[in-house]
Amino acid sequence: MTETKRIIRHSTALLLAIIVVSLPAAPLSSQIIEGDTPQDIADGKTVTKVGIVGGHDLNRKLVLSRFGIEPGDPFDADECERGIERVSKLSGVEQAFLRILADRERSGVHLVIVISDADTRILRPAISRCLTNDWSFGFRFEESNFRGMDEKVKSLLLLGGATVAKASWLKPSFAENPRFGAGLSAAYEQCDYPYPDYKHLLVDETIKRFRASADIRLNITDFAHLTVRPGVDVIETADTISYDERVPHSPSGTFMTLEFVLSADLRDRRFYPSRGFILEGGRKDWGVLQSESEMKNFLYWAEGAGYMKLWRFIGVLHSRAVSTHGDVPLLLLQHLGGEGTIRGYEFGVLSGENSLIATAEARFPINFNDPRASENPLILADFHLFVDSGSCWTGTDGFDTELFHSGFGCGINLMPGEYGLISIDYAWQIETNGMWQVNAGFYF
Repeated sequence: MTETKRIIRHSTALLLAIIVVSLPAAPLSSQIIEGDTPQDIADGKTVTKVGIVGGHDLNRKLVLSRFGIEPGDPFDADECERGIERVSKLSGVEQAFLRILADRERSGVHLVIVISDADTRILRPAISRCLTNDWSFGFRFEESNFRGMDEKVKSLLLLGGATVAKASWLKPSFAENPRFGAGLSAAYEQCDYPYPDYKHLLVDETIKRFRASADIRLNITDFAHLTVRPGVDVIETADTISYDERVPHSPSGTFMTLEFVLSADLRDRRFYPSRGFILEGGRKDWGVLQSESEMKNFLYWAEGAGYMKLWRFIGVLHSRAVSTHGDVPLLLLQHLGGEGTIRGYEFGVLSGENSLIATAEARFPINFNDPRASENPLILADFHLFVDSGSCWTGTDGFDTELFHSGFGCGINLMPGEYGLISIDYAWQIETNGMWQVNAGFYF
């Protein structure tokens, strides 16, 4: 579709929305507007028609399925509000509200869903210090409303400190049955072993890894999901990776995997949330249905974050725990230290079979209030104070609070887009001198 056609189409939708909105109205909520006097619209009356204005980039069947109210249903203002909230969460929706009109000919109610389209396609340069702590550069592409069906398509390519190629497709729910969703993902990574625990003992440090999986998703509620993720993990390391017996084994081969993930997301928004929480946890197994596999391991993991706004300050609490079982190979060891984990420590300086980290942060937006406001500058910035604390340990050592290491400091976040982040922090270890730490990343 040409840019001219797109402009004409959006302008037409906007004109129709203005015509609908210009009718007399008294607000029921921020997303529901009455079109007639309250006595003309009462709970229990029959919905005679459900229409859509705008939303040309969205599949009509998907919108109506998310709204969940059909002609013939009894009118319920509370159910209408829940329905329009579900529509508002679709990736292709910038803003949505409901117009309620009395249908006096049939003594019913006419509902009009008014939608403004969101920009869902992103193609931008990418920069990251993933995997190795060395800079990698490339690009990323994202479409969050693929085919107009709220499907997410992502791809990423990075070269430099590490070679990374990722692609994924996610359909959060089917229009015919919103309780179920599906997804596919694949990733290729190549780098030298980056961590200081065993790096000096390795002869050939190169690690190549290919991972692929399929998601089968059950939407328990609008915010809670259970995902079953069968997949494959192909690992290639040199036979001569090390001759030192202190280095954990590093098997090569193809390993079948199976992961279960339970998640709940009640954040007010995904980008720079200010209220709510997100919780995730699961179990992942390697060597599934492979009796002779060299890699028979499983791990439990849990992660959560909570957000609370007080005036312009946003308080954030974040924690992650991982427990690995079996004869743990080199690639499944946990590492902490550096930006994104315990600031004030060198990259990956702490290691073990298990890990636990907690972070408390106070953020103060500098040049914005609402991160999605159209009048915001090109690059958003905040100032933050933080405290990080975490530990790595092996199964034989057991957990001990004396193993905890902590860092604290301050910094700024620069956000050139909804999915980009550049962090510049100055951090101190407890009772030590501080250090600068810089990171750039994005959400994949």
